[in-house]
Amino acid sequence: MKKNDFYDSGGNRMSILKKNLLKMKLTILAFLISVVQLIASQSQAQTTRLNLSLKDATVEDVLMKIEKQSNYYFIYNREAVNVSRKVDVSFVDQKITD
Repeated sequence: MKKNDFYDSGGNRMSILKKNLLKMKLTILAFLISVVQLIASQSQAQTTRLNLSLKDATVEDVLMKIEKQSNYYFIYNREAVNVSRKVDVSFVDQKITD
């Protein structure tokens, strides 16, 4: 057995060229998946707009209203976030990213 021998998951011997080609294919696949995900997330954020006007509402109420108007969902720890705090918000045709 040579020092530079490589084996696939089935125990078969692979050449260095095949191993490098496999690495390149997997790298390109991971890159393409990342780019598609990035494009999809950017387009969603650019098209979602909010219209919301609440006075003396709890943070929890504000988050629930935002969830109803958009496809975004908030996950938070009630012990870490004071959701009973009262806030005033006013959004008129506002993008999520703003």
